[in-house]
Amino acid sequence: MLLYAIIGLILIAFGLSLHVFKMYFLIKSYRRMSVERKADVDIEGMARFIGIVSYFDGALLLLVAILSALNIHVSSFAIVVVIGISIIFMLIYSLRYDAHYFEESGKLKKGALKSMLLPVTSGGVVIVIVAVVLLWTMQPLGVVLGDDALQIKGMYGGTYAYDQMEQLKYMDELPKISMRTNGAALGSHLKGHFQLEELGAVTLFINTNDRGYIYFEYEGKKIIFNQPLEELKKTYDELKVKLLP
Repeated sequence: MLLYAIIGLILIAFGLSLHVFKMYFLIKSYRRMSVERKADVDIEGMARFIGIVSYFDGALLLLVAILSALNIHVSSFAIVVVIGISIIFMLIYSLRYDAHYFEESGKLKKGALKSMLLPVTSGGVVIVIVAVVLLWTMQPLGVVLGDDALQIKGMYGGTYAYDQMEQLKYMDELPKISMRTNGAALGSHLKGHFQLEELGAVTLFINTNDRGYIYFEYEGKKIIFNQPLEELKKTYDELKVKLLP
């Protein structure tokens, strides 16, 4: 929730910086142009357009933050798709303000399409990478109960030998999270290192939409994970047997 709000405010501030305060140097490609090359760009129009797109994306993220605060679930992947499309649209359409690519009539100049491919492709690659990371983070938790160890697969996961696991317990409620120190918090999916008010530093592998949690300590570290309820209870029962002396 907080992350959405922060990014949303940053995007709106970026839009204002371009559109209202005319801080054109924030557009990296424009800043690197020669004086002669800048003369071909309608920078005021380009900045206004990029600012409007930034307002849209920022307002969307603020709306998502408000909905999350009201416990209304919003798909993180859907948000990435919408913002990704808006960014690609911005990358392509903003080039219409550059006379290097388009004539005054709006017609694409001969050979301009080839030179447009690099900035558009670069932006598309970044969006795809972000989407892949988000999908990976949001995958259902992989838990494997081996003969000698519990394995939690995926980002921040690890292997935990049964003979070194301590303080195993089932928790109905998760203590309040005070901050994220080094991890991924995408919607209801929390993976990585967090601070909890009652427990201090904890590694979480949870989906807050699923109720019920398994807690254990391993080599001085505190671990909490969960799964869909019925599967979680089965995992807990099997772990209790594995940890019997």
